[in-house]
Amino acid sequence: ADGELADTRAYVASQAAEGRDLPEVEGNDVDDDDGRDFRGACGMICLQQGAHAGRLLAFTNWATDISGVEVAGFASTNLLGVSDDNGASWIWSNPQENDPKNVYSAPWDYTVANAEALIELSTGRIVMTFASKDNGQTSDNQDLNLSYSDDGGETWSDSVIIATHDVELGLNKRITESSIIEFADGELLMAVRNDTDKEIWLAHSTAADPTYWTFDVAKAFDGWGRPTIIVDPNDPDGVFMFYRSDPGNVTVWRYSDDRGATFGAEHTFS
Repeated sequence: ADGELADTRAYVASQAAEGRDLPEVEGNDVDDDDGRDFRGACGMICLQQGAHAGRLLAFTNWATDISGVEVAGFASTNLLGVSDDNGASWIWSNPQENDPKNVYSAPWDYTVANAEALIELSTGRIVMTFASKDNGQTSDNQDLNLSYSDDGGETWSDSVIIATHDVELGLNKRITESSIIEFADGELLMAVRNDTDKEIWLAHSTAADPTYWTFDVAKAFDGWGRPTIIVDPNDPDGVFMFYRSDPGNVTVWRYSDDRGATFGAEHTFS
């Protein structure tokens, strides 16, 4: 959109004025000299509560390739987009800069940050998750991080590791692509991709304290990319899960009628 492009140009100009690299803006596409761009999946929500009801938030990657993996020694990062005019214009914040709408990075350097879940809870708290690895490590050493906002996305907490590659989830597992839903009583369910073993894992938490999760690794099942879960609109305990299968590499779905305690057979779309 013209408004988004104008806002992107303004953002680029502000970065250049502060001595940062000046990306080239072509259409709605942004590339800098290192090849960074908006990449991968983009989560988007419209806030329903509080002073910022109606605000749009988008969460995506600023990276050197579509998977967000470090290329030629250059780090990727996450970007949060905020729109208060129904998407006509956007303000994008960089988590590695100290700006008003900052998504704070963890207290160490990381070279991969993969934007994942973005959800507004019944408490009004906004939760985002992202996978990262410590500087110098391989992608098999990714941790799962969570950050939250209690003011409509104006400010964000320091990120908290909710699952580490070498404790909760076992040694040297590449974990990524999480999805979160909330049930009517505040129980939270997460689906996450274990790319190393090509499995889908589930975890549980509550809206009261979404920084603590219990992973039910014993109930993992074969699956690969981008697990996405939604609550069945006709059953408050029902869960649809969509993901990319392995083997086959096709989009499939499963259904649970008990909040993810068990899932039925895998189905393809016909």
